[in-house]
Amino acid sequence: MNNIRWNYYSLLKTEELTRFWAQRLNNRSSNLLCILALGFDPRTCDVVKMLKNVGGEGRRDAILIQFDEGPDSPSQALAAHVAQNRQTITDAINGMGNMTVRQLKLIDDDGRRVESVNAARLFSNMSEFDAYDDIVFDISALPRGIYFAILAKLLYLRDEAKRVNKGRLPNIHVIVAENAGLDAEIHQEGVEESAHFVHGFSGGAQQEATAAVPCIWMPLLGEGQEQQFRVIHDFVKPSEVLPVLPSPARNLRRADDLVIEYRELLFDSLRLDPRNFIYGHEQNPFVVYRQIHSVIDRYRQSLKPLGGARFVLSALSSKLMSLGPLLVAYELKPENIVGLAHVASSGYQFDPLQPNETSANLTELFGLWLAGDYYE
Repeated sequence: MNNIRWNYYSLLKTEELTRFWAQRLNNRSSNLLCILALGFDPRTCDVVKMLKNVGGEGRRDAILIQFDEGPDSPSQALAAHVAQNRQTITDAINGMGNMTVRQLKLIDDDGRRVESVNAARLFSNMSEFDAYDDIVFDISALPRGIYFAILAKLLYLRDEAKRVNKGRLPNIHVIVAENAGLDAEIHQEGVEESAHFVHGFSGGAQQEATAAVPCIWMPLLGEGQEQQFRVIHDFVKPSEVLPVLPSPARNLRRADDLVIEYRELLFDSLRLDPRNFIYGHEQNPFVVYRQIHSVIDRYRQSLKPLGGARFVLSALSSKLMSLGPLLVAYELKPENIVGLAHVASSGYQFDPLQPNETSANLTELFGLWLAGDYYE
């Protein structure tokens, strides 16, 4: 697999990540833009505070994405926590650079979910980033359907600018505050009745030419997502299901626990062969990317005499693991054989005061360098 885009990669966490940014921002004067979302999640402010603490000379600007979920969203009950996070972010940016706010409408006037379409439209030209050496995209407080679309758009804009030899381009980094225990405490409310493809990633599903070829679905499993699993399954109608389990994982029994949680659905309803399981590293999305990429390559070769296959990926797991299928889908987008199926929810429930030792002190920052000097 030496010809894949992210055959080698840069992935750092916690102290290593902090040292990396301290060295990078203090060795020379450089301008940095942090793109992040305003949310209720207690991890919302972790990345911007880390970047402030490492210091360095140059501009430190931020684009804050603010959600418009509508007045009926269950997340409205968490408005006080959103306001508190906004004040923390404002205080961190104050004195370092400028902060601008971009509104993201999640529901249109007809009541349809349009978050991924509108998210892809937040940025339209690489010239918006001409003043910056580094773009840091913090996905800690962003839902999958939104950060998938934004990250894909950022990579696309940079790739197109490089293709036409635009000149100096900024590096693109993704940072996420990861905590599987905390993720398990955030519950989606009002799951949509039907799934959809993330904007720009239908994988040829609507093309008549691919309607007859086998469809292979690879969902990344996570806790409390059985309803989402069923909705996406009914939408995709796969010929074969290859669930992806987090292994190795911080909790050594996590993969086993997930198999037990989904047992009735996987084995009684779908009659899944245990050999269909794929295992991906819980804390390394590049390994997940390689695993999925390898499976797709094998299936394409074996099904070539039958006209090939198309593939659908779904992330029902942590944000960090979810980056793996996005990288696969983005790299193979020109071939139009990989789709990203997702089901949205109308809001979230979360009690940040609920005592839980698994989520108290186990948040770790992970940084991925996806494009720029490291690869060029």
